[in-house]
Amino acid sequence: MNAWVGKFPEIAQLSKDEQRQLLEQARYTAFVTLGLSGKAALYMVVYIVLAAAIAIIPPLLFGITNIVARGIFVMAGILCAGLFFQKLYCNLLAQGLKEVLAKAASPHIFD
Repeated sequence: MNAWVGKFPEIAQLSKDEQRQLLEQARYTAFVTLGLSGKAALYMVVYIVLAAAIAIIPPLLFGITNIVARGIFVMAGILCAGLFFQKLYCNLLAQGLKEVLAKAASPHIFD
């Protein structure tokens, strides 16, 4: 969760430890309570397909046979797909964080 500390303006004013705790709760809420783990698995499949498409399609279309150029396309595919996956994962965390913050703000009637 350290990679996400400071990335969400809703909790940026909190200490790093408090942000880590909230983000861990948000991750749990997103994947367990909200049931978004299937969506995360789909994002992983999209990540792999996107990386493979960027790595394979341009060399095939343009007839590139140079091993260095192919390596560049493979690295570009991994980089682009990784950035895409991070953005999608961030959105899942944001949904979980929104839920966690809403629960924290709501009054507890039966406490």
